[in-house]
Amino acid sequence: MQRARTPNPEVLHTVRIGDTTAFDFYFARGKQGAEISQVSGEPLVIFRGSPGSGTGSYTLQRNGVLIARTNHPVSGSKERPIRTISRHIR
Repeated sequence: MQRARTPNPEVLHTVRIGDTTAFDFYFARGKQGAEISQVSGEPLVIFRGSPGSGTGSYTLQRNGVLIARTNHPVSGSKERPIRTISRHIR
């Protein structure tokens, strides 16, 4: 297993932010699984994965997916579009 706290090209983290909620998507992209930590929010979907050893940590198997939801109020107009932020876990 590789840990996502270190530079890990095996895990892709994408955030979709709306007016009141943000969704964090974690995708295990490598041939081996990956362990991710410091995940905040409520897990909605865990596919090919399981909770890890600590709070906010998860183990994703090959091709595993974790989707978590957090309350994320965005200041400003309600007409702001949803934006997407993608990055590799570090």
